[in-house]
Amino acid sequence: MRKSLFWLALLLVGCGDSGDGFAPLEPAPQPLESASPEILDLTMGPDSATHGEGNGSVDIQVIVSYSDADLDIETLMVSIVDGPSHTIPVGPFDTETGDFEEEFPVSTEVLGRFTIEFWLVDAAGNTSDRSRSEFLVEEPANTFPIHITKTIDGLPPNGPSVNGGLDGWGMYAIFASKASNLVAGDSNDAYDLFIREACARQIDGVDCSPRTTRGVIGTGGTEPNGDVGSTDTNPEDSLAVDFFGGFVAFVSSASNLVPDDTNGVDDVFLINSCIVYPWESGAGLCTPEITRVSLGNDGSQSTAPASHPAIALGGRYVVFVSSDPNLVAGDTNGMADVFLRDTCRGAEKGCTPSTMRISVADDGSQANGASGEPSFTGRYVAFSSFASNLVEGDSNGLRDVFLRDTCLGEPECDPSTQLVSVGRLGDSADGPSWDPLVTLGATDTEGINYHGRYVAFVSSATNLVAVDTNVASDVFRRDLCAGNPGCSPSTMLISMTSSGEQVQGDSWGPAFMSWEGGEIPFVTAADGVVPGDTNGMMDIYVWSGTIERMSVGANGAQTDGDSYAPRASVHPFGVGPVTYISEASNILPDVVVIPNNGNIYLGVNETD
Repeated sequence: MRKSLFWLALLLVGCGDSGDGFAPLEPAPQPLESASPEILDLTMGPDSATHGEGNGSVDIQVIVSYSDADLDIETLMVSIVDGPSHTIPVGPFDTETGDFEEEFPVSTEVLGRFTIEFWLVDAAGNTSDRSRSEFLVEEPANTFPIHITKTIDGLPPNGPSVNGGLDGWGMYAIFASKASNLVAGDSNDAYDLFIREACARQIDGVDCSPRTTRGVIGTGGTEPNGDVGSTDTNPEDSLAVDFFGGFVAFVSSASNLVPDDTNGVDDVFLINSCIVYPWESGAGLCTPEITRVSLGNDGSQSTAPASHPAIALGGRYVVFVSSDPNLVAGDTNGMADVFLRDTCRGAEKGCTPSTMRISVADDGSQANGASGEPSFTGRYVAFSSFASNLVEGDSNGLRDVFLRDTCLGEPECDPSTQLVSVGRLGDSADGPSWDPLVTLGATDTEGINYHGRYVAFVSSATNLVAVDTNVASDVFRRDLCAGNPGCSPSTMLISMTSSGEQVQGDSWGPAFMSWEGGEIPFVTAADGVVPGDTNGMMDIYVWSGTIERMSVGANGAQTDGDSYAPRASVHPFGVGPVTYISEASNILPDVVVIPNNGNIYLGVNETD
């Protein structure tokens, strides 16, 4: 063994150039140093596409200016951050500097802004620094309808939604939903309030990307521990949006929205939405503040659930419904009443928050029947009531629609209550009436003030107009002649066919009205309202002297599911975009049907 080791050692160290036949060992060759390539400039185009464009993918061209001393560039690498990568063979080039152009695909199936990185790789494995560009996938400009209940994961909403309303310009949609995949971090398994920036209006120089934010957060930044905007006790009509969308009144069962909420019942709250328009400054400077509205005149908590909020411009005054006998003094009727709360928001110093009862007679006496469904302009409150003692001569024993002039802002005015649902001959309506809506305050170019002049409502009475023989509920508009002494009060039928005939089925849902009363929606499942109306589904129509169907599917086709709950942006020029709920599968391509208040859309109002 030792001899073997000796000869092995001799072979390793004793061989040289001594003529023994062995060549001397040479050192291993070392790789030559090479320079890394550089990207001097990079231009990418286009840098945006619309959602779904190119059947889900578009080709992007990129022009690269390079520098490469070794003339050995082999590859252009393209990587979409958090997405796919592309390896594109290029070169070699015969000049140290130059330009080349390549093309690669980008998906348009997901909305948002994406970062794309580019870098060069040479034959030796050297890489350039990375260059970055951004690519935007956005909703098609001014294409309607727009899907409002869009999720962050691209899947259908995993819970039902309730339509709330729009700001005056139709740019923000406000709604409640139990879906947990509309925003990140939604884990409370409850209805929440959401604000969707719909980007429905394209503004020069403003880059808008649709996004959804949560509108209400509990104290300390926690999630609400109960439903917001729709509750088990009040599943509908539990959201109200003021004219410009700056304030939202809502019903909630949560107890952690404000301190000391220990009554264990649904309350009405007010929040400033902090909406900032693209042409305004101040984004991020507003902090949403929540105020509890359904309180007694002395500030005490309510002992009964509150419901059906209504709000006027500015958010100072909020109207709601409650059967609590402790909100105001002298409430002994044991019935649901309509109340108005002065929150003093924006008021002069010295204002004290207070609560007053609205559903009373001219002399202030309380109603002898339940009242509810308020609509509020800041001065006038329209509501329905089973009471027979709010006005003289109310002898039909049915629910009627009334208008209360609160005289807010009018110091020389005396509060009063008048009956709206009146027979055409001045007699009592022979059927119940409900769901009123009153015109907001505005004056036309001729000086006519429409504030509180028109009230739209639903009724099954047959004697409100001359011919009503369809044995169904209809939508009507009452002209009270407020602010126009030269006119005579009258009622007209709104829910009719485009040929002026009666609708052969129930109609309802006058959920918005232009300030001069010239545009009013209604919902019906009856066929024949407009030509080609044969789907047998609930559809939304807008009356403006003529009748237009608003809820249509792709390419104008009839919907294959029910559409309902319209809400609109009412601006100084009329009625703008309209949001609504639809269970149809053909409103937009690739939208999955969500039964029972699933998908909310924003559609264009063709009558505007």
